[in-house]
Amino acid sequence: MASPAWRDVRINRDKRLSDKRPIPGGISLDDFRTIQQYLADMFQDIEANIPKAEPQELHLRLNESEKPWPLPIFVGWHEATGTGENRMKFNHPHPALWRFGDDVLSEVYAEAINFADEEGDKAFQYRDWTTEMREKRAGERATDPKAGNLYQTCLALVIDNEKPRVTGKGDTATFRRAVGTLVLGFKSKPADDLLNTAHQIMREWALDNVKKTDSKRGALLAWLKQEFDLGGPLLRATPNNLDNRWLDRR
Repeated sequence: MASPAWRDVRINRDKRLSDKRPIPGGISLDDFRTIQQYLADMFQDIEANIPKAEPQELHLRLNESEKPWPLPIFVGWHEATGTGENRMKFNHPHPALWRFGDDVLSEVYAEAINFADEEGDKAFQYRDWTTEMREKRAGERATDPKAGNLYQTCLALVIDNEKPRVTGKGDTATFRRAVGTLVLGFKSKPADDLLNTAHQIMREWALDNVKKTDSKRGALLAWLKQEFDLGGPLLRATPNNLDNRWLDRR
């Protein structure tokens, strides 16, 4: 009979490869409040630049620690002024509380991670829920369309200078890593010029390698990198050449 002794020490449980706190288990109540504040700051930044577009919500997922494939953990949600009143009419809990820790993989999350190496608008994945609701699978919450937010645009969070946890032959010293997603919701698709402005602001908040025209836009990623063991697929060092190497690199 084969011996299971090799499993006595579980790498992801008993011998973690990082001394930083894991996602989701290492997120404290104080961290939850900090994430909510960052989302509020980001939303206000976007809203102030595109008030006519009337963005309705912004939410954040982070990949589970030590998972080199997309495994999203829902960690925060900010809603526009007024949307809370509509939600309370139906006696629904705040999505940030209700959905925290949700690990259901949505199709748009997987797409955003898959296209994280693309540049410009090609990195954004969108959904128009007036025509695409059939995509929703069992277990998905459909929080945005239920709230009347029928257009979403989604971008991967990508950090730079990540050393592989398990090195391989011919590896460069560092890579980029896709560690989560930002999703911005609207009642309907905004005009192209307004959406372009929203995308530029989202890029500055979500991508390490994009120049910040406002220094506060680098704060979220800096805090996440300092505090947490961020998981997700490593990206090839060459832009626009998709090879996420999910299977053999951490």
